[in-house]
Amino acid sequence: MHRALDVLDAQDLILDRNTLFIVTGLGIAGSFGGSAVANRLPQKTLKKGFGVFLIIMGGYILIRSGQEAIGL
Repeated sequence: MHRALDVLDAQDLILDRNTLFIVTGLGIAGSFGGSAVANRLPQKTLKKGFGVFLIIMGGYILIRSGQEAIGL
């Protein structure tokens, strides 16, 4: 079985530990922050907010993909 670092080494890539620590720290902080928000807001409000977020992100992705497809 291949370890992730073996795969990186085979492709002459290195693991940027600083970026790894930053992303991990932000993920941990985000999970605590999200938990605090989830405990204070009604579930219906959270569902609506997440739905709006998904629609906005979907629109953004569609616009970006369309621009790349036509060469903008």
